[in-house]
Amino acid sequence: MKNKLLGSSEFKQLLLDHPMTCLDIGSRRGFVEDLLPIAPAIDAIGFEADKKECDRLNKLNSNTTIPWRSLKHLAIALGDGKKNQSLNIYNKKGCSSLLQADVELAESFSRGEYYKLVDNIELETIPLDKAAEKYNFTDAVYMKIDVEGTEINIINSGPLLLNNNILAIRTEVAFNPILKKQCTFKDVDGSLRSSGFIPMMFLDQHHWRRTTKVKLPRLSKGPLPYSKGQLINGDILYFKDPNIIPNTTSEDIKTLLNASFIALAYGFVDHALFLMQRPSVKEYLISKYNIEPENMISDISHDLASSYLKNKWKLRLNDFKSHFKQSIN
Repeated sequence: MKNKLLGSSEFKQLLLDHPMTCLDIGSRRGFVEDLLPIAPAIDAIGFEADKKECDRLNKLNSNTTIPWRSLKHLAIALGDGKKNQSLNIYNKKGCSSLLQADVELAESFSRGEYYKLVDNIELETIPLDKAAEKYNFTDAVYMKIDVEGTEINIINSGPLLLNNNILAIRTEVAFNPILKKQCTFKDVDGSLRSSGFIPMMFLDQHHWRRTTKVKLPRLSKGPLPYSKGQLINGDILYFKDPNIIPNTTSEDIKTLLNASFIALAYGFVDHALFLMQRPSVKEYLISKYNIEPENMISDISHDLASSYLKNKWKLRLNDFKSHFKQSIN
């Protein structure tokens, strides 16, 4: 995969000189792809409580070329530290959770079969801060959380990591809980804001219809081909508020650079420039790398603009083909 963000050799060297540890909590099917644009600088750690799936991922990684600086998956469950918990493995494996499903509610959205219980795995959860010490990732700067309903338990179990190191969080949030005792967007948003994080954007939104699993822009068969669905859940991205990140020491400079790299991976180019224009960072870039951040970030923005325009027309063409195919069926 060609990486547009690495078009400049100066930027590539800057990136490689400042590696970072990133976490994917709930890494079934593989480490989160959001960070692929900066993958060569990332020591990636995935967490998958289902040991069978975790072993599969580690075996797959050992047999294939990976884009990351390093990658491993750990078969541990992060959470509130309670013992004798049960991981409910549902028919749709990605819906598996420590929580019980409200099957009746799921059925009302044509998804009852998703939550048919097929297995239970007994386990205990480990608080995030405790796991960071035990498994040596106290320097982690990013985490993605998708654990089907207990995201708030993980967030609240890692105050040291969140307050001192984490710079960006992608987390799933619920608006209409399908799992019993599931945390909601309000819970997650309140906790993260209290730790100095600000919401940047929704990355995914899942709208469910009552009479079909088909979602727009696809049309369903039958008497109701078109209908919008209800917002059930989604993924939201938070960044550490840049105004509370100090910028005096060498560690502060590294923190600001890591924050800017993550911002670039997600396409927040002017946010990255804001971070790199902090006086200590700008002076560091000029003196050590002979890089003017304004020029480097402008080049990256132009590269992204070119890719965006190409992809925009491809998406429009694909949408046209999809609608045309449905209209003649």
